[in-house]
Amino acid sequence: MEKEEDTKSKKQKLIDSKNNAKAMKNALQQVNNNLKQGECLKLVTVKIDENIFGCEFGISIINVLDEANIKHERISQPVPNIITWTKEIQFVDNENDQAQICSTYSDENYAVLILNWIQIVDLIEKSLFKNYIIEKRTILSNKKVTLGLYGLQRYFKHWKCKKNENTKKKTIYDNTPKISPKVLESELTELQILAGINHRTLETPEDLNNMVLQFTKSIAEAQFKFEKRSKEEQVNCFVKNSNRDCVRVDKDGNGLQRVWQQQLMQFTLASLEIVQAITSKYPSPDSLFEAYENCTPEDGERLLQDLLIRRTAGPIAFQRKVGPEMSKKIYSFFTSDDGNTIISADD
Repeated sequence: MEKEEDTKSKKQKLIDSKNNAKAMKNALQQVNNNLKQGECLKLVTVKIDENIFGCEFGISIINVLDEANIKHERISQPVPNIITWTKEIQFVDNENDQAQICSTYSDENYAVLILNWIQIVDLIEKSLFKNYIIEKRTILSNKKVTLGLYGLQRYFKHWKCKKNENTKKKTIYDNTPKISPKVLESELTELQILAGINHRTLETPEDLNNMVLQFTKSIAEAQFKFEKRSKEEQVNCFVKNSNRDCVRVDKDGNGLQRVWQQQLMQFTLASLEIVQAITSKYPSPDSLFEAYENCTPEDGERLLQDLLIRRTAGPIAFQRKVGPEMSKKIYSFFTSDDGNTIISADD
């Protein structure tokens, strides 16, 4: 009786172990899926300073984020008119043999500081612009700050038109100091070079909305793209599938012969006609390797040289041969034991 119970207990433990392994696999798959493009936006929250909602573009940001199903919070930021991001970091916890998805949250190292044209003109007029921006970046724990400069083109356009037309019509811009675009450009250039602070010019709420969406998407996809790039860097550039001439191979093997043809076309002066002549005789690398194994080195170098190349169609088609030089290069490439062997001066 005890043996039966012991056997049942072992079976149950085995079943529980398999179930837990399956649950762990599913949880890991779910975490990986959540990192993919299109899904990862769910893991990001946009944090918007409440002062932004007193501006003309405040409400439109919320509407755009809602339409894109992006989470957002209206909070009091340590710097007025700032937008920051937090990201949910998911992981699988297997405590007590119960696989479950858990989360931690991290503050992303990016911030967008929105300055309207009135603030910008006032700060530059008082020679405080650079110091103000650097001070705010310090408050933000030295995040990578991008400035959103709002409404400056209309400001500069006003003064340009006023100079050219000598108009006496008063506008809101006449009550502010006049600054030169060159002065602003100089200030922004110094900030970029000395402090690594970039900027974007914004004229409409749509411009700002697009900027916030672009930052949010880039932050959300950063981990996925980083991991993808790391994997690609471990693969030789010739076998990546990211170039425009890549060949798709399905589960039935369709496309393999085209891959074989493209590999042969990597040789200098290997035209499509030459490659087709070789693959018609040796339709796969294995068939060519097998032929080489049954040859002496001298015969191997000459194996392909007499294969006929048909240049045109019809009864008077001109024919030529692959030739000894190409035959020797291909033999050396596929049979050499030394990876540093020079196939020819042309390759």
